[in-house]
Amino acid sequence: MRTRLMILAGIRAGDRGLISGAAVGVGTAMVEVPAVCGAYTVAGVRQPGLHDRVKALAPDGRGTS
Repeated sequence: MRTRLMILAGIRAGDRGLISGAAVGVGTAMVEVPAVCGAYTVAGVRQPGLHDRVKALAPDGRGTS
């Protein structure tokens, strides 16, 4: 299901994106949104202890690192 945000941003399956600050606030949402429509997300976090938390945001941990 494509949301209005995905349509406005032009996010499509197979796209790739880099999310900086993915462990907090808007960054957290921006990890989830592209994953829903099949886009590949590379998420960056400053603290190594937050990697697993961010990886769990995407369905099946798809595309996050």
